[in-house]
Amino acid sequence: MQTRQPRLVGRLVLLLSVVLPVTNGFAQEHGHGSATGHDYHENLPSVFFGFTGETRRDYGTTLGIGYERRVSNTLGVGVLAERTYGDLDFWVYAVPFSYRTGKWKLLAAPGIEDSDHGTEFLFRVGAEYAIKISDDWELAPSLSIDFVGSDQLGVIGVALARGF
Repeated sequence: MQTRQPRLVGRLVLLLSVVLPVTNGFAQEHGHGSATGHDYHENLPSVFFGFTGETRRDYGTTLGIGYERRVSNTLGVGVLAERTYGDLDFWVYAVPFSYRTGKWKLLAAPGIEDSDHGTEFLFRVGAEYAIKISDDWELAPSLSIDFVGSDQLGVIGVALARGF
């Protein structure tokens, strides 16, 4: 288990080092930046708590962290890392691309599922509904489906995000 922590940190640093410069360049090129006075937060770090299920009887508690960089009022890109414990036992690392319309956010996220049985390609699709708690905080219940090989896993939970 000790080898997983450096791998996790390394993967997150690598993803952030690629995602942030690309999205920042896109936002600057399209006139979005802190000096434009837009009505949304460009940065949304979050924590996630939920459950992941493969069948009626196999499920696990899921904890995660995420970061979204909004490049416009409707588009965002980010990174996420989630750990599922219980009957199911694995890590998920993904790069979500999101589209927002009102309080709804739709996402598509290519990534990997890493377990003791190996690493497999994963593709997640999902939706969130943002409930604004204050000017900076939001609570977002979500429902997603992970496609991993021939398996489909449902992920339901809630994220707490703070925008800046």
